[in-house]
Amino acid sequence: MTAEEILSAELTKAEKARRLYDLGHTRRDVAQMICGGNFGWAHNIYKRHFGLETRTRVNNQVFDREFGIEIESFGIRRGRLSGLLRDAGIQAKAEARNRITVSYWKVVNDSSISGEDRFELISPILRGQAGLQEVERVCNILGEAGARVNKSCGLHIHFNARRLTITDWRNLFKNYINLETDIDSIMPGSRRASNNHYCKSMLHHFTSKNEAFAAIDRAGDVAALHNSVTQQDRHFKLNAGSYQRHGTIEFRQHSGTIDFEKISHWIMICDAIINRSGIGLVTKLNNILTADQKRYFNQRKQIFRI
Repeated sequence: MTAEEILSAELTKAEKARRLYDLGHTRRDVAQMICGGNFGWAHNIYKRHFGLETRTRVNNQVFDREFGIEIESFGIRRGRLSGLLRDAGIQAKAEARNRITVSYWKVVNDSSISGEDRFELISPILRGQAGLQEVERVCNILGEAGARVNKSCGLHIHFNARRLTITDWRNLFKNYINLETDIDSIMPGSRRASNNHYCKSMLHHFTSKNEAFAAIDRAGDVAALHNSVTQQDRHFKLNAGSYQRHGTIEFRQHSGTIDFEKISHWIMICDAIINRSGIGLVTKLNNILTADQKRYFNQRKQIFRI
């Protein structure tokens, strides 16, 4: 059944929601289609349908890495959002934009976003499953408060990369190039178009994959790698420029979202790419995903029909 057929069928609202989830629709989609935007109701049906208390429990992949996220969105005044987060027991402040790592969630202005009351929500350093659970709480608050995204928004994920060797770094860049077509297939066109200034292709400066690999192999350290592939421009799908300042590798390709299902799966997929890069190269994303991640990957491919 299509979404339109499900919505017009003589089914309970809960059953309609479950079938829409099986088609790959998000909790925010279901809230808007069935219950007038009641995100909490849609979230509860989602948890019961998949047998979860939090989305993180689906993944069998062990996840204990330090990470941070940057959510670009609009539709909520920054002072109001920081207050809502604090009311929920999450430390947060609205403040001027800066590149300082702090112990609380920062709500800052972002001039690259189109929309009224635009903001970027920047997490503190988070870790593993507990960190994912905090992200889920934040996403629920954003959804309930009416945050929105559009094509001008992105989602950026930072991972602690201080333990990566130069071989790991080279493999990571090569693997992202190998997997770029697969990753593009689960992203909207705005995040894979060659004219997107904020997440350029890893092959942007090269005429072939072999040329890119040769440049990567010549790099003797992370700074040289960043320079050879991106020419010191951080606006690439994979950004090593954050390593010097924060000790992280930044994944910049994902489209803007406040949906925890999308965010958590993307975090775990990126973590799987990093883990695989410590072993060697891979040419197909499905080869390093858990069964649950494959389900998500295939659903997203269907949505974008690549």
